[in-house]
Amino acid sequence: MDDKEITFLIFSASITILLVSIGLVLFLVFFIYTKNKNLKEQYRLKEQYEKELFAAKIEIKDQTLQHVGRELHDNIGQLLTVARIHLKSLSKSIESEKLQDITAITGNALDELRKLSKSLVRGGYERDAPLTELVEQEMNLIRKTGVINTHLKLYGEAYRLDAEYEVICFRIMQEFVSNALKYSGCENLYFELHYHPELFTFMLKDDGKGFDEGKIIKGSGLNNIENRARMIGASHQLQTNPGKGTTLTLQLKPRKNDTI
Repeated sequence: MDDKEITFLIFSASITILLVSIGLVLFLVFFIYTKNKNLKEQYRLKEQYEKELFAAKIEIKDQTLQHVGRELHDNIGQLLTVARIHLKSLSKSIESEKLQDITAITGNALDELRKLSKSLVRGGYERDAPLTELVEQEMNLIRKTGVINTHLKLYGEAYRLDAEYEVICFRIMQEFVSNALKYSGCENLYFELHYHPELFTFMLKDDGKGFDEGKIIKGSGLNNIENRARMIGASHQLQTNPGKGTTLTLQLKPRKNDTI
């Protein structure tokens, strides 16, 4: 075998090794790409499933509230109405201050029941109301307890977010308020709505005892907040320390409808 043949064999072997190496590299790149693509698809399907499951839970909750509201209106409301009619009839034939008081109390109870029934049928809030109004309604309910003070600040010109965004933001507020009332021992709740053209920020804060994030075990409340924020693509940041209260900040790019 002469030098030319040896050189040709070495060249051929080198080309073969190079092609095999390129083939292996391409195979590995394709394998990694396919694996990442599959992982992304699995994550997308999981996230979509969680959104659909969560939306179904909200729908079931609303349907349950609506059913209870209708039962209150149709059954208990009807019984109170009949009782009120009989009491009014008796008060005409029997002059009694106590009977008049009972009639008035029954009437007040019926009015309150109707308000509660309407609230439950709506799902606890006005579905067409803007987020600012929903927040104010919730604040009024909190103030009526006489235990907690509420404070609201608006920044920028308020605009309507996508309907789903506003409902989810409101649900997150309710979850935060519920946790604050149960655990924080706060005296004040602060809410800030920042309406900037390209970014909407919703800040919720209490002046309670706070907690150590490293030691706390996340319950359904904090998990619900995280899941809801993820549903609408909102970033969320929870800041808390023992003795310094708790602050939750939500930020999202708005899909705006109309200015309020």
